[in-house]
Amino acid sequence: CAALLPRERRDVRRGALLAATLAGTGLGAGSWDELLLFLYRVETGVAEPILGHDAGFYLFVLPLLDRAFALLLTVALLAFAASVLALVVPPRGTSVPLPDRMLALRRGVSARGPTRAVFLLAAVAAAGMLLARYHLLYSEWGVVAGPGWTDVHVRLPAYWVVAVATLVLGAAPLVPALALRLRRPRSLRGRRLQLGAPVTAAVLIAAVWLAALVVAPNLVQFLVVEPNELSFERPYIAHNIAFTRRGFRLHEVEERRFPASEVLTRDVVRESQHLLSEARLWDVRALDAVYRQFQEIRLYYAFHDVDIDRYQLGDRYRQVMVSARELEQRNLPAQSQTFVNQRFKYTHGFGLTLASVRDFRSDGLPNLLVKDIPPRAELPELRVDRPQIYYGELTGDPAVVNTREPEFDHPSGDENVTIVYSGSGGVRLENLWRKFAFGWRFDGTRFFFSASMTPDTRVLYHRRVQDRVATLAPFLELDGDPYIVLRDGRLYWILDAYTTSSRYPYREAFSGYEQIEYGPAERRERTARSVMEQLRGANYARNAVKAVVDAFDGTTTLYAFDGEDPLLRVWRRAFPGLFRDASEMPPGLRAHVRYPDGFLLAQGLVYAKYHMADAEVFYNQEDLWVRATEKYYAEVQPVEPYYV
Repeated sequence: CAALLPRERRDVRRGALLAATLAGTGLGAGSWDELLLFLYRVETGVAEPILGHDAGFYLFVLPLLDRAFALLLTVALLAFAASVLALVVPPRGTSVPLPDRMLALRRGVSARGPTRAVFLLAAVAAAGMLLARYHLLYSEWGVVAGPGWTDVHVRLPAYWVVAVATLVLGAAPLVPALALRLRRPRSLRGRRLQLGAPVTAAVLIAAVWLAALVVAPNLVQFLVVEPNELSFERPYIAHNIAFTRRGFRLHEVEERRFPASEVLTRDVVRESQHLLSEARLWDVRALDAVYRQFQEIRLYYAFHDVDIDRYQLGDRYRQVMVSARELEQRNLPAQSQTFVNQRFKYTHGFGLTLASVRDFRSDGLPNLLVKDIPPRAELPELRVDRPQIYYGELTGDPAVVNTREPEFDHPSGDENVTIVYSGSGGVRLENLWRKFAFGWRFDGTRFFFSASMTPDTRVLYHRRVQDRVATLAPFLELDGDPYIVLRDGRLYWILDAYTTSSRYPYREAFSGYEQIEYGPAERRERTARSVMEQLRGANYARNAVKAVVDAFDGTTTLYAFDGEDPLLRVWRRAFPGLFRDASEMPPGLRAHVRYPDGFLLAQGLVYAKYHMADAEVFYNQEDLWVRATEKYYAEVQPVEPYYV
C-alpha cells in the first residue's frame, strides 16, 4: 500500500500503513478456523458436476481464498484512497490552491500513484472474478439453489471475459503514464491525460461488468430460460436434490413398506408384549409438573426438564423418564443470597428422579424407581453412589470447594449434611497469584480477601455442560438438550454435537422448509427450536460427536461417532488428542447413546421437500409433505419427534 505513494509524502505513507494494519488485523482475527480447515483439509470423495472440484474444496479451501481476497481488496482500496489523498492534499506546511492540487503536487509529484493503484485494484478485481466462478455453486439465480442453466452457460463464461477485460483495462493507463513520466510534461493537457487515463479505465471496467454480469444474464433468463424453465433446469434440479440430500445425510435414507392391512389379533398382541409393556403413557410435560411438585424437596432444587432413556433392569429392557435435581441458587430466599452462600456453601445439586414410562400407583402418581434425598433406588442396577451434581444444565456460576466454610451437601430432616469435595474438578488455589487471578475474573476484592480459602481450595468454573464443551471445541454446534445418565452409581451428562457448514455445494440452507409453529412454549419444544437455530443457515450437518461430562468432577470426553464426516476428520487431524473413537466409549455409556430428536426434526423438515427425487415432481411441488398436528389442551400444534 505504501509502496505506491511518493516517498516524500511520509505522512500519508504512515497513515496508509496504519490503516492497512488495522484492516488486516480485523479481517484476520476471526479466521483461525478457516486456516486450520485449509491446512488439515481432506478429500470428501464427492465431486460437484459443474466445475469438477471435490466438495472438500468448497468446505476447506474456498473460505480461506475468500478471506484472502477480502484482505487484498481492502489493501487495494486503501492504496487507491491514499494515492488520491497524496495527490489532492498538499504536504504539511505548504499551501497550494485546489485546482493546482488536482493536477499535481509541488516537487514534480504526478498521478503515477493513482494509476498504479487502479492497476492493483483491477488485478485484485480480476482475481475476484475468477474466484466468483466457484460461488456459482451457491447461486440463487435459478429455480433451485445452486447453478442453473443461465449460471453455467452465460455467467460462467462472463466471469472469464470480465476478468480479462478488467486486467487489460486496468493496465492500459500504465502505458501513457510511463511515456509522460519520461517526457516530464508540464502542460495542462499532459497532466489531464495522466489523471484521465485511470478514470477512463474505471468507467470502461464498470461498463463491461454491467453488460456481462447483469444485462446479459437477466435477458437470457427472462427471454430464453423462463419460458421453458423445466426443460432447461431439469438436470440442475437433479443436482440440487442430490447434494441437498447428501448435505443433511438424507442420501442414506432407507425406504420400507409397512402394510396397514395387518389384523390385530390375540396372537399378535401376545407376541408383542415386550413392546406393548413399554408403551409410553406418561406425557413429558405432565410428568415434569409431578416431579417439581413431589421431588424437588427444597425450594433451592429444580428439575430443568425430563429426558427419555432406557435401562436394562434385570431381564427387562425398560424405557424410563429421568430428570436431574439441580441446585437453583436464584430460588434461595433473598436474605440467603449472600456471597458466602453462593460461592462456598450452596455449590451443587443432588441426585435424580427416575420413573418408568407407563406405570402408575394406585393414587395416580408415577411409579418412581429412583426418588427422594438421599436417592432411594427400587432396583440394584439403579443405585446412586455419587449423587452430587457440580456440573449440569443450571450450573452457570463458579463454585469454590474445600474451604473453611462447611459446604452444604443435602438436607436430612431438620438438619443439613455437609461434604468435603474429593473430586479433581476445577483449579487449586494453591498460591496467592491464582487467588488474585480468579478474584480478578469472578468476584474482585471479596474473593481475594476471603479468609475461607486454603491451599487445597478449588474453584470450579465452566460448569454448565454446553459451556464446558463449547470451550473445548468451539467449532462444534451443540444440541440444546444434554441428558443425565446413571452408570455404575455415578452420574454423567451426554450431549450431542454437530459439525456444520454453509459451504457445501448447492447451498439449499436450512432456514425452514415450512412455517414452523411451536404452540405453547414448553421445554421440549424449546429444545427442538434450539437445534433449529443451531442449524439455521447450514446446508451441511452431521451429528458427528457425543460429549460425555462427569457430573461430579467435570471430566469431559468427546467421542467421534461419524468416521466418514470430512469436517470431523479435519478437526481430528488439527487436534489429535481431543477426540476418542466411539469404540472407546464404555459400554455402560454407549447403551444410552441416542439419535437427537431435534436433529431428526430438522432432517424431517428437509425431507418433506427432498423426498421427491423426480425433477418434474420436485419442480411442481406435487408431493410436498406437511407435518402432522396434535391437540394439546386447547392448542393445536405440530407433533414433535419422540422416543419409543
